[in-house]
Amino acid sequence: MFKNNRFNLNRVQITYDLDERFFKPSSIVSRMSFYANGDNLLVISDERQMMETGFGAAPHNRFYNLGVRASF
Repeated sequence: MFKNNRFNLNRVQITYDLDERFFKPSSIVSRMSFYANGDNLLVISDERQMMETGFGAAPHNRFYNLGVRASF
């Protein structure tokens, strides 16, 4: 038995939108943004290792994504 007291940081996303002045009126791309996100990033607890073990289930995973979004 252990205490289930914890702090989770489940999802974080950071997005940067480029200013429209970077694109000429004749440019194919009219807007663009970049992003980075992550899932299941942090668990703060005295029993962190026990909570992340996942007995009888799939192991806990962390995911990181980078991307670009463009408007034409």
